[in-house]
Amino acid sequence: MVDSTHTFSASLKTAIAGSSLALTVGFVGWLLRGGALLTALLSSIPVWRQLDPLTILQDRRRRNDEPTSDVDRIFDKAKQRDNAVRGASA
Repeated sequence: MVDSTHTFSASLKTAIAGSSLALTVGFVGWLLRGGALLTALLSSIPVWRQLDPLTILQDRRRRNDEPTSDVDRIFDKAKQRDNAVRGASA
């Protein structure tokens, strides 16, 4: 009688451990599949739909052709030098 009780409790422990393992693996697989579906959905949405690059790349209008920042001044000086070199070599 003691052996049958011991065998039954060992079998019950094994069944519970196996069921727990199967449920855990199933749950992790379900999460991974959901993540993969979400990743596929997000990768199919165009990134540029959220951001309009033309407003960033568009040339700014200046008053009286004055540079608006130090960077603009640097590029304007380089452009003037380039035009002077091209005019001198022509």
